[in-house]
Amino acid sequence: MIELNGITKIYGKGDAEVRALDNVNCSVKEGEMISIMGPSGSGKSTLMNLLGCLDKPSSGNYSLDGMETTTLNDDKLAEIRNEKIGFVFQNYNLLPRMTAVENVELPMLYNNMPRSERHRLALHALERVGLSDRAKHAPNELSGGEQQRVAIARALVQNPSIILADEPTGNLDSKSGEEIINIFEELNKKEGHTIIVVTHDREIASHTNRIIHIKDGKIDHEEVFSK
Repeated sequence: MIELNGITKIYGKGDAEVRALDNVNCSVKEGEMISIMGPSGSGKSTLMNLLGCLDKPSSGNYSLDGMETTTLNDDKLAEIRNEKIGFVFQNYNLLPRMTAVENVELPMLYNNMPRSERHRLALHALERVGLSDRAKHAPNELSGGEQQRVAIARALVQNPSIILADEPTGNLDSKSGEEIINIFEELNKKEGHTIIVVTHDREIASHTNRIIHIKDGKIDHEEVFSK
């Protein structure tokens, strides 16, 4: 599903040049659940942005579902993000004046979908993460773990094939973090979503099938778990 060949990302020029990613090669199969680990500044977030078609590499090739993405314009990349990729972030990124269900509806506002259908799909997404009873609550009425579940529901609502989660448990206590990673595991095993998690937490990473360790912009090594 994902194929990276010789991916390099450079910021700045001359003496100020920073090689955030340096000749990265890796692949992710459909239905895999993997994690990316590495120290701060190792290139994890840059890699996540490239995987999510939020940025382009300086050189190399990124193939997603057989489509070469590095030559696409911004509009086409936005279309791919909308159709194929769901994002979950550390800080939830919920709009404070909207209810949980309204936040989940947001990705569908640009699809000319009838409001009643948006609402139905958003409620179903909240049900999938065990939060249907909190649909009308504002974010400040929810715990951190519940807010992250709303964010996962929002990522799921258009049924993307890939979910990219950037430090999804970083602001949560260990119990809430465990609940969140269990939701990802269920989405992976029961519904077949390909899931990529960036994390500093070894315990969270151990729930995935494979850990890609990044150091100084390069893949340092990988760990594979038999599950």
